[in-house]
Amino acid sequence: MAMLRAGRLCRRFSSLSKASLDVDGVFMNRCELAKLQRALSKRPGDAGVVAALQGPKSSGKTMLISEFCRRQREGMFAGTSTYVSLRHPGLTDPGRLATGLMGGFLKSVSSFRAVDTGKDVVGQWAMEVGLKDEDLETHPFGYGHFRLFEEPEPTGMVAVLDALRRCFLSWMKILRLEGGLYTKGFPTIFIDEASALMSWTETADGRAAMNLLFRCLLAMSQEDCSTNVVLGSSESFFERWLGNCTPVGGHRVAEWYVGHFPEPLAKAYFMRRVGEAKQAEVAPLWDGVYRLYGGQALELNLLAGLICDSEPGEAAEVFRGEAGLSTSSAVSDVVSGWSPRRLERFDGRSDALWKPEEWTEVIRVCAKAPDGVVPKCELKIAQESVDSMIEHDRLQVQPVISWAESRTDQDLDSYPLVMPMTKAEHHGMKRLARQLS
Repeated sequence: MAMLRAGRLCRRFSSLSKASLDVDGVFMNRCELAKLQRALSKRPGDAGVVAALQGPKSSGKTMLISEFCRRQREGMFAGTSTYVSLRHPGLTDPGRLATGLMGGFLKSVSSFRAVDTGKDVVGQWAMEVGLKDEDLETHPFGYGHFRLFEEPEPTGMVAVLDALRRCFLSWMKILRLEGGLYTKGFPTIFIDEASALMSWTETADGRAAMNLLFRCLLAMSQEDCSTNVVLGSSESFFERWLGNCTPVGGHRVAEWYVGHFPEPLAKAYFMRRVGEAKQAEVAPLWDGVYRLYGGQALELNLLAGLICDSEPGEAAEVFRGEAGLSTSSAVSDVVSGWSPRRLERFDGRSDALWKPEEWTEVIRVCAKAPDGVVPKCELKIAQESVDSMIEHDRLQVQPVISWAESRTDQDLDSYPLVMPMTKAEHHGMKRLARQLS
């Protein structure tokens, strides 16, 4: 079971690379791309934006970022961006994080050369920031024949951040000289799965390094050569740490929320993703698909991709296989909540603090609620236990802020809301609650 779950997780992440090719209409219909574009657009007198891109697990945050970056690379949106996902092992190391971010800009500048001016700004930019040409066929980060540092790479955050800042200032200088379309938009730094940075807080040096990183990013957002900074992650990271951290104190942090698709858009996205040839075959399966996955964009994308790659007539078999694996994995994840001491400790998370009987209470309450969403205050257990469940991905916070919905008095009275990690886990809770009664 563990190997099957690991394989499915790998397929979920690999499916992200294909997702942006299929989401144009859906995201534009939900105004998410349009709103993100407006928020990150350059206006006279503006400084850059520091923003938290939030949303439930599997809601499509990474897909939205990927599509936004693709449109910038193709010249459809002004500006350009660098993207690094901290879900990849090792990228939380300060040196590798800086190298990955700089490499992302190199990739964007390559596209800039092809789309706009046709000039070799890549080589010029590489010399400006000190990138070293190498004989290696493949860069460790996949961004061409360049390395950031001489051997060995520096480990001190001050040196790394200095190189990072010089990179962005040099990049802006080059684009101003070239006078192309991209000068009409701020460069944007996307850091996905930013909650992994909590691993730095285990040591005093790590906490200092995180402060330096955010101070540097904030400084760049306020300089003449302004930069947008967008941090994508689960809500608990921003609620528990970023909103109160020193570097952001006194600076407005914009909040954007990517929710799950409502059913009509979920169906439209799923049908578009499976392709016209398979739509008639999967139409009878839709009710079961939505019952299991709801509007979770990542799960829908994974299933649709598998069906799209299957032979004609195999869609129902593919769905049954994925549904069985999803259900088994979800029940296993819910059951693991009764053994908090056995949960793996990683990414800087503290030990699990809740008791098995408290998890039983969570199962009973969430199982009765629509979609498992309940006000945090309705869980009659210690608040530190609820916070620990959130930290260990047993529950997640559902922010009131949404792309399409405004706050209501009822929302504010019951905020914050908590919910199971996935719709499948909510089904697992309901199954286990029946056994407990």
